[in-house]
Amino acid sequence: MKARRPSEKRDDQRDDQLGLFETAEGLEKQADQMASLAVISETQLFGERVAQRRLRKKTTQRDMDAIVRDLTELTIGAPVVHEEQGVGRYQGLITLKVNEIEAEFLHLEYAKQDKLYVPVSSLYLISRFTGIDPEHAPLHRLGSTQWEKAKRKAASKANDVAAELLDIYARRAASPGHQFQINQTDYEAFAQAFPFEETPDQEEAIKAVLDDMASTRHTDRLVCGDVGFGKTEVAMRAAFISVMDGQQVAVLVPTTLLAQQHTQNFQDRFADWPVRIEQLSRFRTT
Repeated sequence: MKARRPSEKRDDQRDDQLGLFETAEGLEKQADQMASLAVISETQLFGERVAQRRLRKKTTQRDMDAIVRDLTELTIGAPVVHEEQGVGRYQGLITLKVNEIEAEFLHLEYAKQDKLYVPVSSLYLISRFTGIDPEHAPLHRLGSTQWEKAKRKAASKANDVAAELLDIYARRAASPGHQFQINQTDYEAFAQAFPFEETPDQEEAIKAVLDDMASTRHTDRLVCGDVGFGKTEVAMRAAFISVMDGQQVAVLVPTTLLAQQHTQNFQDRFADWPVRIEQLSRFRTT
């Protein structure tokens, strides 16, 4: 076997080369009788400019802002999760000198009083502990296999849950759901009585819910938003379509105070329609 020098070329090797880069227009250049350069743009090939998809960075600036905001709310001793090392307790920021350069680090304490110093440039590895009992969060031991075992166990459970959900959705998709009949005249009158202007997100959510209800599929949708962003009105629109189609609607809330507030809001919103609204809670059982 003989090694070939970089300058050497096989008899069957071509001089043609293909490169990719951004350009709006093509060009052609004749260097000499033996060599030429041709650049062809996507616009010339496809008749329109093709958008180039870029890979998203693992952590966007918005993600980093959220991380910093979460960490600024941490108190000394609060449990946190390191993506690679597991659960430890936050002990504050500390300045250390590394290679004659001072930098800030997060001081984390693990089981057996093991310590880990995480540079602020690696904040994306840290997240808040969201377990039920932060005071008794189980700390992991640095260098042990506890965390890897816990992640594998969690991944296995997640796969089991995913398989169960797929089975549920498959059976649900195989059976027809109730197709709600929407009286556009009545619905428009109800919508016009809304005393505020819908936000773009509200309009999008309302349309998605109405499309679900008008189809033959089982309606199964989660509307998620912060407090004060108009989720209740989305629910009221769906409730209106349901009751006007002869169905009953149950609105579940976590506290008796919210039950009272929602009862009043629904009664006010449906005051001009033949709909009976009642409250059921530990204060009102019948």
